[in-house]
Amino acid sequence: MPISPIGGVNYANQNAPVHSAQVSNELAKDSFATLVNMSEFQAKEKTVEKLEKVNQTHEVSDEVKERQEEEKKHSKHHQEQEQDDEDEQKEQEVVKKSSHLLDLSI
Repeated sequence: MPISPIGGVNYANQNAPVHSAQVSNELAKDSFATLVNMSEFQAKEKTVEKLEKVNQTHEVSDEVKERQEEEKKHSKHHQEQEQDDEDEQKEQEVVKKSSHLLDLSI
């Protein structure tokens, strides 16, 4: 199937290399653009991850502070209970010791 007049006969398959070179150039441009876009996306994704980590650490630190405050309250309450128990035991000991003594106060 000739394309041009008889003087310069070119066949359809002879033009195929030119077309395939153009297509390969376009594909190379597309693949390069894809690589650039992916690298930009990955860079942005890294910055987002860093920001998310910062937010998570603030949230975690808030949770840790709340837990520490609760533990302090609990430990204070526990210490107060122990102190009260010790005071009661001392009072009971004093009462036991003094119950055997003769009270001569008027």
